Amino acid sequence: MWDAIANFLPEFLATIFARANVSRAEKDRILLALSDAYHETQAYYASLNEDKARDVDREYEIARLWDHLSMMTQRFDDNFADRFGIKSRYWREGAAWTDDQVRRANIGLEKIWRETKAKFKRPRKKRVI
Repeated sequence: MWDAIANFLPEFLATIFARANVSRAEKDRILLALSDAYHETQAYYASLNEDKARDVDREYEIARLWDHLSMMTQRFDDNFADRFGIKSRYWREGAAWTDDQVRRANIGLEKIWRETKAKFKRPRKKRVI
C-alpha cells in the first residue's frame, strides 16, 4: 500500500552521494532524518494495526519529520524535496488518501526503505582471519 514513495528515493540519494560539495556529515544527517521519518511512520502504522486509535498529535509529528527531510534536501533536488513535502502533507491531512492517491503521488513507504537499503548500503569489509 505504501510502496510508491520508493520510486524516487534511490535517484534522490544518488544525487546527494554524487555531489562532491556535500560533506559526509551532511549526507549522514540526511540519511538519519530519513531513518527517523521512516521508523516513526512504521511504528505508527504498527500501533494502528494493533487496533489503537488514531493519534492526531503523532500524525503531525510524522508530518514534521517528513517536512524536515524535505527542507534538508531542497538544495539538492527540488523534485525529491517536493515528494518528501507531499509525504508530509499526506500526514497533515490525516493520512486519509486512497491507495490510488498514494500510488499516484509516489509516496509509499516500504519500497523506499527496501530500495534505499539495497542500493546505498555501504559494502561490508571482508574480515581477514
